[in-house]
Amino acid sequence: GHESFLGMLATSYDFVEQSNRLGGIDGRLAFDQKNVLSFQVAGTWSEAPFYDPDLDRSEHRSGRGLGFFAEWKRSGRHLNVVVSGEGRTRDYRADLGFTTQTNTNRWSVVTVYNSEPRPDARMISWTFTHTAFAQWDWDGRIKYAYVYPRVRFNFRRQTYAMVYLYSDYLRVF
Repeated sequence: GHESFLGMLATSYDFVEQSNRLGGIDGRLAFDQKNVLSFQVAGTWSEAPFYDPDLDRSEHRSGRGLGFFAEWKRSGRHLNVVVSGEGRTRDYRADLGFTTQTNTNRWSVVTVYNSEPRPDARMISWTFTHTAFAQWDWDGRIKYAYVYPRVRFNFRRQTYAMVYLYSDYLRVF
């Protein structure tokens, strides 16, 4: 589609006994008015101190890493869905940017259904939303997950009632 694009990015950082290179591609593909895929994939090559949690110290070495982001959005009159994920391997480094936690993958699905509004009724509309999230490391060990379904009933005079459940799981390594 005419709202799609592809791009490339690259950075390089060189200092005494430390270097970092990053190369990647990103894009947005609009398949139609309702479906859009956005993505980014980056690889890094570093000579730098890397922290070793088993030894509780940093050691100077070479490291190669991979990072990714992907998001698919489907939007419609009543139903909207967003599936998104991101991850970075243990040795992913971006010295000329900001790097959040490495050795992590995160995926989520958010689904929203909006009823057809009826302005003259007592209950004007209702919305059902469900969020599911999971985070794990590159060894496949789950770290955190939750599910969060909820429904909201909208009444006259800007009054609403909401019912929700929440359940999560957390594991620290």
